[in-house]
Amino acid sequence: MGKFIAGNVPDLKRKYQAVSGTIRNKVQFAKDAVGFMDSYEDLTEEAKGIARRVYDFIREQNKA
Repeated sequence: MGKFIAGNVPDLKRKYQAVSGTIRNKVQFAKDAVGFMDSYEDLTEEAKGIARRVYDFIREQNKA
């Protein structure tokens, strides 16, 4: 994903790509990404589906 971002998002202030091509600093990347989202409606339909599955998984795990 880091390699994809580096190749497809020009003029980034930070470099996210690790030597392996993955995200170098996942926590900072997540914080930066969330800063561009003001609401759930800012997500694509695919991202909403992923968010729903993660939410449902966490909710089910917390029932135990």
